[in-house]
Amino acid sequence: MRMQMGTKATCIALSCVLMFSVAVLCIDAQMIAWMTNRNQDPAVSDKDFDIYVANADGSNELRLTDNVAMDGYPAWSPDGKTIAFSSDRIHDGWLAEIWLIDVDGTNLRQVTDSPTVGDLGPSFSPDGKSVCFETYAPDEFRQIVSVNIDGSNRRELTESEEGIGSVQPDWGPDGRIVFSSGQGGNDDIWVMDADGSNQIKLTSDLAIDRDPVWSPDGKSIAFWSNRDGALHTWVMDADGGNQRNLSEMIKDAFPDGPGGGWPSDWTPDGRILINGGGHTWIANADGSSEAAELIVDAGELNGVYFDPAFATSVSPAGKLATSWGDIKSSR
Repeated sequence: MRMQMGTKATCIALSCVLMFSVAVLCIDAQMIAWMTNRNQDPAVSDKDFDIYVANADGSNELRLTDNVAMDGYPAWSPDGKTIAFSSDRIHDGWLAEIWLIDVDGTNLRQVTDSPTVGDLGPSFSPDGKSVCFETYAPDEFRQIVSVNIDGSNRRELTESEEGIGSVQPDWGPDGRIVFSSGQGGNDDIWVMDADGSNQIKLTSDLAIDRDPVWSPDGKSIAFWSNRDGALHTWVMDADGGNQRNLSEMIKDAFPDGPGGGWPSDWTPDGRILINGGGHTWIANADGSSEAAELIVDAGELNGVYFDPAFATSVSPAGKLATSWGDIKSSR
């Protein structure tokens, strides 16, 4: 789940969350999970978001959570059986915890219990035994933490110091974690081993580089940067080489598509999802051919959806299903 909160933008980012709905698609089970406030009563709560699942065609919809708290940032486990998400249902002040729930809505369980800090935006380890996320607290800088899904062995993977925060982790298929950090005085993309060691900076531009997302094969990373004067989606090799502005590469291919935007995830076949202009677009990572627009029902209250993500697990038959929902040509 992408475009999460930065070091100094807790309140702003949470307000942004309330403006959008989040969709996460599981190709394995041909299902969709998403976050929506379609049932929100503003007189009762301004943060009533819940998690839903449905078949990729929108049928057999099931509401997994039902309370007036913020339940959001759903992430699928590698086997497609469990959803991790953030919820502030037990704390005031937007301090969320990490929770798990089975895709049939049963077996709700709390993973983290840290009442003085918030835990946001889980990402599963490749073996499904742990999650990493960013942790935050008022007037403190953010850092990356991991924990076993039974709540044990909470580990701080990055160190925060004045003016520096590490955010937006994504656990890659090779076991490394990519994230954004202000180490060195500028927001750049970094990668580290699962225990926090061997931290390597992949970008070194004076602009802001954020929201890194691994490709399914672990060979590429998508991220957004304002290095060209606007928020654009960029792609690079896993070692930081071959950095290119995907938004610029594809803008002439579909003039009605995003002029910039940020990446939310990759499809299982290696294309990139780009959020821009209230829509999500699917584009080839090499900039070839025109993109298409992904259409997801975000709910009647909010017609805009936000940061969809594809699960990359393999179906029991050993094949990836391709029923992602409605996709329409950009032309």
